[in-house]
Amino acid sequence: MKNEKQSLKEILDSWNRFIISESIKEKFEDKDIGKNVIIKSCCSECKEYFDKQKLKHEDTGTLLQINLADREITPNGRKENFVLVKNKKEEKQYPQCCITTG
Repeated sequence: MKNEKQSLKEILDSWNRFIISESIKEKFEDKDIGKNVIIKSCCSECKEYFDKQKLKHEDTGTLLQINLADREITPNGRKENFVLVKNKKEEKQYPQCCITTG
């Protein structure tokens, strides 16, 4: 039983590392800078991050910068690449997974 638990833990750790590595691939290219974007918290982890950072869960804006530093957005270590978006009032950084061009 102990070996099964350890094996399951190894599989889950491996899967978590894979998810983390996949999530930080750059989503936008230089040609996307200046485009109108839709900001929407895309999952429960991002919703929690938006709440902690006091970000609106839905907004629109203009993409100003891409591929900022990868940051941890959850206590379990999930990282995401960030982008800079200007909405009506100010510039804010958001996880790229929550941004779509539109």
